[in-house]
Amino acid sequence: MSSMESDSANPQEALEHQVSDSPEGVVWGFWMTLLWGLLVMVAFALTQGIVMGVLIALMYMDESNQDMEALLEELQYDGFILTACTTATGTLCTALVFGLAAIKSGWRMNDYLGFRRVPWKSVGLWSLAFAFLLLATDLTSLALGRPIVPDVMLDVYGSVDNPWFLIFAIVIGAPLFEEVFFRGFLFPGWQRSFIGLWGTIVVTALLWAVIHLQYDAYGVGIIFVMGLFLGLVRHKTNSIVLCLALHALANAIASAQCHYFSTMS
Repeated sequence: MSSMESDSANPQEALEHQVSDSPEGVVWGFWMTLLWGLLVMVAFALTQGIVMGVLIALMYMDESNQDMEALLEELQYDGFILTACTTATGTLCTALVFGLAAIKSGWRMNDYLGFRRVPWKSVGLWSLAFAFLLLATDLTSLALGRPIVPDVMLDVYGSVDNPWFLIFAIVIGAPLFEEVFFRGFLFPGWQRSFIGLWGTIVVTALLWAVIHLQYDAYGVGIIFVMGLFLGLVRHKTNSIVLCLALHALANAIASAQCHYFSTMS
């Protein structure tokens, strides 16, 4: 059997062979990935701060200085501001990651960031496993007497009259940036380094969880576990396409749960 015939007979094996043979020069090494990653996070924080500052100035310019601390505490649950910040940071920082990948790979985005087709069999198996994970987290929350939907999410959802822009930012915007950055950019730059594959899966999951500190320790822990799962998906499929789809699905389910529980209250 020829090499071409063998590849067509087992597309997943051919895909893994293709990725494993990708030259290391296509991606930044550990330290440059870390450096550029810090740059992206600084850009993320600055953009978020600027957008929030502008919106506060426009919307609450009449507030006294004495009320500002309480105002900032309240605004972390404001759905409109969250939508604006997520949209702005997601757009800018996703473009920045694409640019950093392009500089190194010469526009070989598929090789760097992992936008590769995933066989339907893998899609089905990993989606089923992810469904069991989501079910397990909900059942665990119920068993521990914790709400399935964190109060912070209900507060954010209830703060907007029309939630569709918020839902778009949560379901599309946030997963796009987070997957492109954590499992698209950081993952390939670190998995061949001294921390290895499993170190990369753990570290990227931990960093992903850390940016969700609006939740309590239990919620951050669940996000960390989901990050481990998505890192495994990234490794096994050699793609972030399914990671992005599963991430968006989880956020869509959370949004639907928010809508359900907010109408029940």
